[in-house]
Amino acid sequence: MRSWILLATVGALSLFLGCGTVDSGEADTGLSATESIDAVAVSRSTMLAAHNAVRSPLGLTDLTWDDGLAADSELWSKTMAADGCQMYHSAAEGYGENLFWTSAMANDQQVVDAWAEEVQWYDYESNSCDEGEQCGHYTQIVWDSTERVGCGAATCPDGGGELWTCRYDPPGNWIGEWPY
Repeated sequence: MRSWILLATVGALSLFLGCGTVDSGEADTGLSATESIDAVAVSRSTMLAAHNAVRSPLGLTDLTWDDGLAADSELWSKTMAADGCQMYHSAAEGYGENLFWTSAMANDQQVVDAWAEEVQWYDYESNSCDEGEQCGHYTQIVWDSTERVGCGAATCPDGGGELWTCRYDPPGNWIGEWPY
């Protein structure tokens, strides 16, 4: 069985690099739209450890888990799932946001690994991604001033895969600034 994975990130750098955009027409986030959508279990400890394992070799401070960001992330994943399993950024201001979709099932480590693999396309010296590649998910994970993360996921209806969202506070990916 072939699986497909899509990634998206939001923030100033992602807009500059063309890695993603914020959708200003946010979908209905009322509970009625998401009640029938199943949440995917996200392991707080595994997700946090996976993020911090990417940051640690760079000497960056460990992130802490934020239950509020996690609840918002789960609700956003459910909202996208209820909206035909379409992946698009929320209009939530003040937070960084990484998105992940797979046609199969994923686990916490696989989601973070997919974002972290973008390091291969990131050039620290020029603070840019290789042409035609994304690296904004990676830079959000390793953004030095980011302190908190919270993640949530949902199952798409009719076997349409899974949508994962992580939100970061304070956000990273500011144009002209290096992540660390």
